[in-house]
Amino acid sequence: METLNQKSLSVVKRGQKILYEIKKEELIPLAHYIVQQKNGFLRLMFATDERHINGHFWIRVVFSIPADKNLHILLFKLNDGESYTSITPYVPAAHWYEREICDMFGIKAEGHPDSRRLVFHDSFPENSSPLRKDWKISEEELREWGEGVKIKKPYEFFKVEGEGVYEIPVGPVHAGIIEPGHFRFSAVGETIFFLEARLFFTHKGVEKHFENIGFEKGVLLSERISGTSSFFTLNSLLPCS
Repeated sequence: METLNQKSLSVVKRGQKILYEIKKEELIPLAHYIVQQKNGFLRLMFATDERHINGHFWIRVVFSIPADKNLHILLFKLNDGESYTSITPYVPAAHWYEREICDMFGIKAEGHPDSRRLVFHDSFPENSSPLRKDWKISEEELREWGEGVKIKKPYEFFKVEGEGVYEIPVGPVHAGIIEPGHFRFSAVGETIFFLEARLFFTHKGVEKHFENIGFEKGVLLSERISGTSSFFTLNSLLPCS
């Protein structure tokens, strides 16, 4: 991994994680190098608001590499109002991660092929970024919520055009007990040519709620959100007998 070391501002190994602090301009060439030259896989991409600690936002891009037990994490800092260049055209798996970061933090990935909202639906206030540490919903945003006072822009689904193409909308309300989701099928005869899924209808702002309740109450909340997930997480922390 000499290329990563040479291009990084610093390299820190913590257990089975190797962190490479980089400049945002190095994100595309280094991500492309990991995927193309090392056959790496993007596992996670997320932002954190650390302005109250060091004055910056940080974005972390987590890769795994076959036959390597370490996770390789590219991280770079951004100032408030600063954007970065999207890696989605080079690493398609980043598509939803970058859209979610834009929704939650207001950090834009310039050149992203799809600038639509992901997590937030039409009723959510337009310029809210709830995972910023200083965010609190304003009176204006409360008035905008739901039907509100503004005309909402309808979500524009991807359009497939051509002879014999027709759309089949399914959901978001389903007959079973699964989470709501709208699925827009574009079909040619019995062949599904394209499918677009719109999820997050039951987004409740849980991440924001976790910020100020502490670890013990956080465990209780996680158990009520997903009992099986919290069981496996806590079980992994117990000492082996």
